[in-house]
Amino acid sequence: MKKRHTSPALYLCVFLCLFVIFCVTGCSGQAHETDIDPTPVVCGMNVITAAEAGNITEGLQISEKPVPEITAHPGAAPEDSHIIPCADNEIKPTYYLPLDPDTELWDDLTLEIPGCTLYLVSDTYPNKKASLADNRRYRLIYCGAHYYGEAYLYFTGMPMLTVNLTKSGSRVDRTDIGDKPSNMHFSYYDGCDAATGEITSAVCSGKIHIRGDTSRGYEKHSFRFSLYKDDTMTEQKNLSMCGLRKDDDWILNAMYQEETKVRDMLCYGIWEDLDGDHYGDGTVLGTRMRYVELIIGGKYWGLYGLCEPPDAKQFGMNEEHPGSICKISSWEVPSVKDIQNAIKRKSNTVARVELKYPDEVTVDGWKPFMDFLETAYEGSSNYFDKNIGKVMDVDNMLKFWVFLNVCSAEDSHFKNMCVVSRADDGKVLLVPWDCDISFGISWQQPTYLHLYHNPDRTFTGIYNQKSTERLVRRNPEDADAKLKALWGELRGSWLTEKELIRRARSYFAYINETGAMARNHQRWERSGYIDNLDYLEEYIHARLPYLDKYIKDLGK
Repeated sequence: MKKRHTSPALYLCVFLCLFVIFCVTGCSGQAHETDIDPTPVVCGMNVITAAEAGNITEGLQISEKPVPEITAHPGAAPEDSHIIPCADNEIKPTYYLPLDPDTELWDDLTLEIPGCTLYLVSDTYPNKKASLADNRRYRLIYCGAHYYGEAYLYFTGMPMLTVNLTKSGSRVDRTDIGDKPSNMHFSYYDGCDAATGEITSAVCSGKIHIRGDTSRGYEKHSFRFSLYKDDTMTEQKNLSMCGLRKDDDWILNAMYQEETKVRDMLCYGIWEDLDGDHYGDGTVLGTRMRYVELIIGGKYWGLYGLCEPPDAKQFGMNEEHPGSICKISSWEVPSVKDIQNAIKRKSNTVARVELKYPDEVTVDGWKPFMDFLETAYEGSSNYFDKNIGKVMDVDNMLKFWVFLNVCSAEDSHFKNMCVVSRADDGKVLLVPWDCDISFGISWQQPTYLHLYHNPDRTFTGIYNQKSTERLVRRNPEDADAKLKALWGELRGSWLTEKELIRRARSYFAYINETGAMARNHQRWERSGYIDNLDYLEEYIHARLPYLDKYIKDLGK
């Protein structure tokens, strides 16, 4: 029988069939989708290499048009678009896109310029977390039919504010905000709203001016601003930002001196936990702060603390709940007689103590502060012992004592304090409002930043305001026993070394992992800056045990 031979053509045919099957199914045997776009995409933009960028722009004219607006919208909702903040007076227009910093995934966004295609230039596929934390600046290219333009883009994990000064309703490219209010156009953009987790933005008019004594001497200023619906500045605009209250009046804290940028935030949080819910009605007896980045006049202006001002709205005062707020801005202590003379002159300011509320100067408005002075500063020991519990809220005083000493709030035990009273409560309360000199920092006049580490003064020693000093020393109202009980309760819950350090680290991680700390340092090289919290943590580990012993020994 003749042996049969297989044709070489048949072998070739079988091999080609197997090769095609392998390519379609892959080694796993599972079919791959064939409609995936091979071009990597970030926020709706094609990611291209520098070489590809050259090919795309070849033959196109460079755009001479004004800086274009870039809008961002959720992938499935083009009607819900938001204008991205832009610093247009930089070397190239520089856009800042706030994203959710708590996820590795790129946000489901699409960036657009009408009539153009947007490209993100990067020779490797961008990693979101690294792009934020490493402060990476990306090159953007936008191409129209016959032209192209270039810009820069930063991804940030922090809300952005934009201020453009105006004259007669038109923008003027200036950054010289002064003591007198300047008109402005204002915008707010948050890529991950604290209440909804979604994009939120707003555009309105407003007025802005410098605030703070020391701030005026530095190149980066703190500000206060008010919002209005339009350029007529007749109707106020109430806006909620960063999960804070809905209002038209705001403070921007430059945090220029303070090296860690976390001390204010840490102090405000401690006070809020101590007595922020004093009235139990949803109001906050104190100030809250959130981190933002700011653009002024088309220039990046750095990291700021957006703060709620300590005012009547914050403390729940109105016609139904009348009250009084006196804000203290210096160490000079006026006398009761000084206040009485101010009432006769219809003056709301005495020795840098300002009657902030009510607006009209009255005896009732000044009376709580006069009672405070008469009892704590001018009254005899017997008068103090007899009247302190009638005039002031002793529990609030003890919490203020804890605040001063845990935070070593060196600049907040008369200056930078509010003296508050609400009619439905009736008693005088103490509230801190400026806390950058704290947690191991002291003031030194001759130095540029004025602040320095002072372990000899702050690791030990007791901080007091006159009323709290007399309260603990003289012990009326069984104050020492109440302080011991309060301290034991707090130390058994959240007031621990571990928890305070955790909070500080979380704030520090946020401003670094969003890239804001690095951008702020690039913008303001002379500003206070540090890349660790070693000293602050050392302070906390030393300070709390010292206070444990001090309180344990009270009365001995």
